[in-house]
Amino acid sequence: MHKGNLLANIRAVEIGTGRGGPGAGVLLADLGAQVIKVESITRVDSTRRAHGPVPDSPRPWNCTPGFMSRNHGKLDVTLDLTKPKGLDAFMRIIKVSDIYLSNMAVGAAEKLGITYKDLSTVNPGIIYLSSTGFGRTGPYARSVAMGNSIDGAAGLFALRDYGDGDGTAVSPSTHCDSIGASTNALAILTALYYRQKTGKGVFIDASMAEPSVCHIGEAVMDYSMNERVWRSLGNRHATRSPQGCYPCQGKDEWVTLSVASDEEWRRLAGIIGDPRLAGDARFNDILSRLKNQDEIDQVIRRWTESRTKSEVTRLLQEAGIAAGPVYNNADVYADPHVREQGYLETVDHPDAGRHLCPGRLWRLERTDVPPRSYAPCLGEHNEYVLREIAGLTAEEISDLETRGIIGTVPRAGATAD
Repeated sequence: MHKGNLLANIRAVEIGTGRGGPGAGVLLADLGAQVIKVESITRVDSTRRAHGPVPDSPRPWNCTPGFMSRNHGKLDVTLDLTKPKGLDAFMRIIKVSDIYLSNMAVGAAEKLGITYKDLSTVNPGIIYLSSTGFGRTGPYARSVAMGNSIDGAAGLFALRDYGDGDGTAVSPSTHCDSIGASTNALAILTALYYRQKTGKGVFIDASMAEPSVCHIGEAVMDYSMNERVWRSLGNRHATRSPQGCYPCQGKDEWVTLSVASDEEWRRLAGIIGDPRLAGDARFNDILSRLKNQDEIDQVIRRWTESRTKSEVTRLLQEAGIAAGPVYNNADVYADPHVREQGYLETVDHPDAGRHLCPGRLWRLERTDVPPRSYAPCLGEHNEYVLREIAGLTAEEISDLETRGIIGTVPRAGATAD
């Protein structure tokens, strides 16, 4: 723990898998909390399984980009909670912690004996966050839920295709995971404030679907008020025109632009210099342009295709028109603004080597924020956590290892959970 941080002297215990659960733990670690990730050598975090290429390493489960992007700054301990001695060690950690957060499915905590009632008996001041797809009550409570299914049920998929209603063309990006992670972190911070005022622990029932619905609030309210069902606009906008994504010079090079007013439209028409845009009554105002954007897009496309995305961006930005290049991950990595801001942080990982890691989401002045540590290897901190935090003896720790309750290598046939 680092003195001077916002969450100095706060300890969180996380049993999380995938993106949504561990994402909240990362945000707490960025604020200075000590976050202990609990896994099992029989059930590892699902992102330790390869989701794409990994560095050549004898321990590839420690090197997957999916795991490293959501778990830096944490400690990692392995404990088999189905074994009494593993559960006892876990409860010892809970006893001296402030927060427990998990995205276990409904029913899993009951099977393991780690419900809020169980943990609050050991530590009455514990803040317990249970993050599930649809919350712990209601007809969907026990539904099997992953990011895509939650995005679909929350209405996000229906508004994210390319305007043709074809759900097979929707990006697989699970927006709800990021929404859930940030919402859960905010809920925990609020609960910490409440505990500071009252001295009482809190149980937080966190649904990933419900905060995701908030991100399409306008569509939900339009239906409740006017019974209108929104459809995807693709890259277009309901009140701006033209708006879209246009091809540029080079293979798979694109630029985006968005015109917010008639004055911006006149500036754009002047830059493009095509006589079909200037003075045409079909394009004079926003309503007319919305009706005739197909024709506008053809002219813009011919103009952008003969220029680089950086040139188009520069010309439009200088004219006060919102525009930007479409970056792939390599472009983001090399972007001079990202580099100068220091957003990407260099991390030395014992198995994955030196690499750049996405930085914190904010900059806080007058706080002693330490450099980010790498995402932990499986069971890397067993000795420290079990001895220094749980108070186990060297003999007890050795016994746990002998019994296969702790370890640093996934057991053969281990599941990803």
